[in-house]
Amino acid sequence: MSAFSPTDCFRLEPGVRLRPVPELGHCLAYTPARPALHRLNPSAWLLAELADGGSFEAIATEYGHAVAELGGQADLPDVAAGLASLIDLGIVGRVDTHGKEGV
Repeated sequence: MSAFSPTDCFRLEPGVRLRPVPELGHCLAYTPARPALHRLNPSAWLLAELADGGSFEAIATEYGHAVAELGGQADLPDVAAGLASLIDLGIVGRVDTHGKEGV
């Protein structure tokens, strides 16, 4: 069971910078609020890119389609765990349905 409801929304935290390094198969993420540089694997990179203010349901659907195109499978616990990790790192945050941060 996911810790998120289907309507919970997510976006990059303010000031977070993503720098894709596709030739090395990862993306660097800089978090200015808690200054750090994080190396994201392709799955985390995709989730960070999909966190554009959309709902958990929309992100999970888009993530599932992208993984399926590569011949893989994704389930809701994978998406929830990935988003939770990005939240813990300060890369992604929740937004409420009115666009406010930090719900």
